[in-house]
Amino acid sequence: MADFRRVLVALAVLAVMAVSANAQITNPFACTASAAVPPLLRAEGVTELVGDIVITCTGGISTTAATPLPTANFQVFIGNANVTSRTYSTPFSSSEALLLVDEPNTTTNPAAFAVNGQAQGCPALGTGAAGCVGASTGTIPNVYPGSVSGNSATFIGVPVNPPGTVGVRVFRITNVRVNASAIGATTGVAAPNQVLAFVTISGSISVPLNSPQ
Repeated sequence: MADFRRVLVALAVLAVMAVSANAQITNPFACTASAAVPPLLRAEGVTELVGDIVITCTGGISTTAATPLPTANFQVFIGNANVTSRTYSTPFSSSEALLLVDEPNTTTNPAAFAVNGQAQGCPALGTGAAGCVGASTGTIPNVYPGSVSGNSATFIGVPVNPPGTVGVRVFRITNVRVNASAIGATTGVAAPNQVLAFVTISGSISVPLNSPQ
């Protein structure tokens, strides 16, 4: 009889361990792109400001402390017009088109703007000092100016840290201007012409992106 009880107890312990292990399973890292409130553009405008592109990411495994964050290059292609955001020669060939990480300077994230000043992005650590030019000591930049060429804007070396089981990670692409005159106005009762954007993400970390257009 005693042996039978020991078997029952052992089985119960195994069952509890299996439930605990299942509870720690993390959803795969995945992101979804969306357009935030598309504005109306002037058909004759050559520097028309388009709506923000918001990329929301969930799941994955967060980078451990003092470990270099994986980086990725975000690129936005405008399918039917050239990008005309203002460009600058310093600190590198950048522009007013920006990628913001985790909505800085908002009520949900009051962290101040910290602009990346390196052409190849920021070699940041999981929870440590970034050591990036143009950023405060110990602060990982959360603003990445883009480089503009033709119909695209590219944001190089953006740290991508999966949020894990808690919260989300948000990448907002803003200040993108286009030559709307290349698209033209809608005539008659047809639906308005649209600015079409396509987002790609590549780098040392795989970033599955839903709704890239």
